[in-house]
Amino acid sequence: MSTQDNALRAAGAQLRALREAKGMSQEDLSLDADVDQSTLSKMERLGPQVASWGKLMKVADVLGCVAEISFRSRQ
Repeated sequence: MSTQDNALRAAGAQLRALREAKGMSQEDLSLDADVDQSTLSKMERLGPQVASWGKLMKVADVLGCVAEISFRSRQ
């Protein structure tokens, strides 16, 4: 698995942790963000690249956070 794949999966895990910290089920979050529950499940398992930026922003808004992209040098 590539470094990029690992980073994407880590982002998905972070998304799941934020949802769980809010005490929300996937169904709750999907309804509040108007995002299909199966898409949300894929975002948590595979990373946010499986959804559009708009959907990711909706999910972040419901969770009370900001989604951002950053670039850094490979180490």
